[in-house]
Amino acid sequence: MKITNADRRAGVALAAAALAMLGAAGPAAADDGKDGTKVTPGTTYTVSTSKDAKAANAVVCASSNGKANFLFQNDGNLVDYDENGTARWASNTAGSGYSFVFQTDGNAVVYDVNGKPLWASNTAGHPNDWLICQDDGNVVIYDPGPVALWATGTNH
Repeated sequence: MKITNADRRAGVALAAAALAMLGAAGPAAADDGKDGTKVTPGTTYTVSTSKDAKAANAVVCASSNGKANFLFQNDGNLVDYDENGTARWASNTAGSGYSFVFQTDGNAVVYDVNGKPLWASNTAGHPNDWLICQDDGNVVIYDPGPVALWATGTNH
């Protein structure tokens, strides 16, 4: 099934609405009331085997205003979409990515089905950091300082 831009925009809108209602992006999320929902280390997302491609994308986090929507797609690509459904950043792991793990050591990694890392934020060694979708459109990993360790560079 081919996913169109209209499907992506609808998925981003649905994800933002669901996050607004639930107040959480995943099993290890915590909200500090600023920007989007925080994702803490130890969170894993895996490619779904669902036949419905639109329902299989996992929302990692979303900003409160919709400018950043960080998804681990069912094709294995980690993507930051803006409020219009336009991809602004991607891990370029489509077709080979199997899981996205925000590891307990603070490193964010996309792995293939055999456990080989395909992309990483290279932020290991910071076990108390967090990932957040900011209202400026940027997705950032911060340490407790808070000091930005990695970012998509998609603020707009």
